[in-house]
Amino acid sequence: MTIQTSLDRNLKSPIRYSASLRCSAFDEIVLQKTILFPALEFGAENIVIVRYKKGRIVEVLSKNEVPSGSWHCAEIICGNGHNYTVRYEMGPAATDEAIVERVSRKSISPCPPPVKLSENCVPGDVAEVFQNFSWKMATVSKVLGRNCFLVRLLGSSHEFKVSKVDLRVRQSWQGGKWFPALEFGAENIVIVRYKKGRIVEVLSKNEVPSGSWHCAEIICGNGHNYTVRYEMGPAATDEAIVERVSRKSISPCPPPVKLSENCVPGDVAEVFQNFSWKMATVSKVLGRNCFLVRLLGSSHEFKVSKVDLRVRQSWQGGKWFMIGKSSAKIFFLFSAVLKFQQPFIALLFLQIVIKLTS
Repeated sequence: MTIQTSLDRNLKSPIRYSASLRCSAFDEIVLQKTILFPALEFGAENIVIVRYKKGRIVEVLSKNEVPSGSWHCAEIICGNGHNYTVRYEMGPAATDEAIVERVSRKSISPCPPPVKLSENCVPGDVAEVFQNFSWKMATVSKVLGRNCFLVRLLGSSHEFKVSKVDLRVRQSWQGGKWFPALEFGAENIVIVRYKKGRIVEVLSKNEVPSGSWHCAEIICGNGHNYTVRYEMGPAATDEAIVERVSRKSISPCPPPVKLSENCVPGDVAEVFQNFSWKMATVSKVLGRNCFLVRLLGSSHEFKVSKVDLRVRQSWQGGKWFMIGKSSAKIFFLFSAVLKFQQPFIALLFLQIVIKLTS
């Protein structure tokens, strides 16, 4: 294990610390925390970055061929953790003159693990098809046989035949793990259309930087934008707030998940305040059902009951996923040590915590 630190001594800039965990001969998993201005959402999945080493085979996203993007297989030549020089694999005929390019880390992901394609493919299913040495999103137009399909690229009307070996399940790389982007099935490619009277949650960035989720009722909409009426509690009247919002800011209400009995300082959850759910950190456990918390990005602490806390969940591909909190605990302890302005002691402390929690 190696510990790295980069201290910005200019008081006008945010102070950043990072810890590096060596996990294989090819790459490092890097945990990063931005102390003053968190650019990444505070959660274990969102603070994991992979550093790729020379020789690692990866996939690189390109928006040049199709609007939805295509993933090209490539080999890492060199890089500094932020940008990498890659050599694209162009098939058996590739020579030393193969395409070499400098790309951002954000356009790179590890190669996804193999996932068996469903036997029950039907027209309308969405997958990725291998064409011109890259993987592109496509829709199945017709099933020609058990292992043969007629497909068309997303955004194109041109149809062509492909074998089952040239199709793969779509997956999404998030927080060091692979998730099905949209499971292979017709029901998952239908955009959710909310009907009048449906109770949903609407994301707003007006109150806090990390966003808050407001409960609302669908009044009407066209599938892309909706008019919603916010629920403002028992005192709400016909003059309740009505707003037009984008479909992208709406999600179904998450299912209830029991909060852990073993809450400790540093746990991250969502707290109900001013008729909306906001991300908060537990500062102190005052009792079995009472906590002292502070909103993310705020130093103000206040008491809440357990009924006003809920587990963080993420709506992805028509399903709810729980968002982890282990890294939040680590960085809460890490930040506590930093208050004593001893960064190198803090890094040593962080190394011990990581060993104990791994």
